[in-house]
Amino acid sequence: MARLQELLSQLSPDPVVRGRQFEDVVDLALRLDPELGPNIVRIWRWEDWPGAAGRPDTGIDRVVQTRLDGLWAVQAKCYGAASVSKRDVDSFLAASATGEFTRRLLVMSTDALSGNARNDELDHPATPLFVDVAGQRLSAHQMKYLIERLYVRAGLRARVPAGAMVHALRHTFATSALQAGADVVELQTLLGHESLETTRRYLDASAEGLREVIRGHPGQIALREHLQAGEASPFPAP
Repeated sequence: MARLQELLSQLSPDPVVRGRQFEDVVDLALRLDPELGPNIVRIWRWEDWPGAAGRPDTGIDRVVQTRLDGLWAVQAKCYGAASVSKRDVDSFLAASATGEFTRRLLVMSTDALSGNARNDELDHPATPLFVDVAGQRLSAHQMKYLIERLYVRAGLRARVPAGAMVHALRHTFATSALQAGADVVELQTLLGHESLETTRRYLDASAEGLREVIRGHPGQIALREHLQAGEASPFPAP
């Protein structure tokens, strides 16, 4: 860290020149990285990248062509002591969410990322929720495979049809969330339902499940047996 700070102290005081110099430092660091370096085919400045096609620079400083991971979008930010705001990274997140890039890399001279900026990066539509060991977005096929393996490990694979495993998991999540006190409107958002009526089906299913639990309670069973035998109720009259 001390060597990095020493290097940064030698950059130009002019903000524009300093920014360009920091981009070159990041460029060199990527090439010298023992893991990433061998995977790099080429690094372009945004304006030199053929895919830019004359588009203005709106946040992507470097485009990295890799052997295994496609194109990376890189932004290099050289700051002083000030924290990085949400506005500072918004343009990069938008520019790199076009579907042209498999990964995004934000390199800063500070770790002082504001709370709003950090949340915006995590909540951005282009940020995957589920990733593999390489940090890549999981495909639908990968998700179905992993879910099937979980069913196998739990000993439930034979009880659920192959085409219904994901739906069964969603159903279990929905009913469990309702039983835990989740609001039906919140559940609608989590499940991505357009209609509240679709979500209400889980509410009905949850209520039926609760009735099944009550019917299976030992006290209820004993009461039914007493009534079926024609005996008086074991509970005193009020």
